[in-house]
Amino acid sequence: MASSSSSYLCGFISETQSPLERWRSYVQQGLFSNELHFLSYRGYMIPIVMVLSVAFHSLLYYVFSDWFSKKYSSTFRKKIFNSDMDRKEWNSRIVSNVHAIIATVLSFYCLFSVYLPTDNYNGILAKSAPICTFLLTYCAGYFLYDLIIVAADYPHLGGMETILHHTTSFVALIGSMLWEKCVVLLVLMLFTEISTPFVNQRYFLSKCNMKSTKLYAYNGILMWASFGVVRISFCFYMPYIILADSLTWCSFPIGWILSVWLMVISISLLNIIWFYKITTGLIQVLFAKSTPRNADESTPSTSTAKNEEAKETHTDSEDEADDVSEATSTTLPLVSRR
Repeated sequence: MASSSSSYLCGFISETQSPLERWRSYVQQGLFSNELHFLSYRGYMIPIVMVLSVAFHSLLYYVFSDWFSKKYSSTFRKKIFNSDMDRKEWNSRIVSNVHAIIATVLSFYCLFSVYLPTDNYNGILAKSAPICTFLLTYCAGYFLYDLIIVAADYPHLGGMETILHHTTSFVALIGSMLWEKCVVLLVLMLFTEISTPFVNQRYFLSKCNMKSTKLYAYNGILMWASFGVVRISFCFYMPYIILADSLTWCSFPIGWILSVWLMVISISLLNIIWFYKITTGLIQVLFAKSTPRNADESTPSTSTAKNEEAKETHTDSEDEADDVSEATSTTLPLVSRR
């Protein structure tokens, strides 16, 4: 089995078929398989759950978030509520946290109940379960809702990169549900939502003027740690799964092979870039120091000016870290701003 697996590395190299024969098999399959599962009992569940998901998140955004924030946040009542754009951003992040928690819990359950009990990786790329289909459908509904509100208030709630990301994510989720291929990869990516609440909480603490508190610093550290442990490690784990189940992988139509590799590579590169920026911003905030007073300073005004300059530098570092975290939350694939 090991030799057979290695002989089909990446789906393009085979010891049993010539390159021409391999290409003919892909041409016969077509770009994507036509074996849809839409008419199964899961297929009927897909549009129903998706519509309910869009309605659920829309209700949270337009009704519940305002009510909850008015009742429990004085900052929202005094500072945010009277600004239409700030209120929309605030409410969208509350919905984002709700989605992130649900997606994390469900994906964790899928990983440990559906995929981890398997003895090896053989066939894992073609494996699915009703709970996995429900998770992907729920998240597809969320991305559709978020795409609508982002487009409605473009570019305040997100730029073109957010729209492209949401569209790509929505198509990937729908395709994986209907063809029931590579579901485990999308479940893994949805599990990275575990870092999203820390990104949103940084925004809330900033709006509540709590940048100088220990809670703000601890949240920043947890945001960095969760991002690095989950997202960066999965950048290497997802390609490993593909190569470990290469027999199943090479049986996919060439459209799937190219699309999934493109998705995995682009997600990994973007995660690594943003992790580098978050790390840089965190280091600037944690290790920024005031300029020491020189013993030979002749006037107090000189010392005051230097201290003010150091203070502004520290503030700029914090603001840059905030910009990085907020930008990260708007552009991360499958771990969007929401």
